[in-house]
Amino acid sequence: MKKAKRRKPARRKSSSHKHMTVGAALKRISKMFEIPRQAITLVGRNRRKVSANAKLARLRAAWD
Repeated sequence: MKKAKRRKPARRKSSSHKHMTVGAALKRISKMFEIPRQAITLVGRNRRKVSANAKLARLRAAWD
């Protein structure tokens, strides 16, 4: 039996748009998974915590 193909991208990717800030994404992630905001950390290529006012587009570009 064949696996059904996904019709939508992963929820974590579709819920965070490129023009969003890191802080807004952290807030959305904490609500989605019901965990404290302080428990979530997004890091850059240099393994340092990314500022809350940074844009997600820049963070994604750094990792690609």
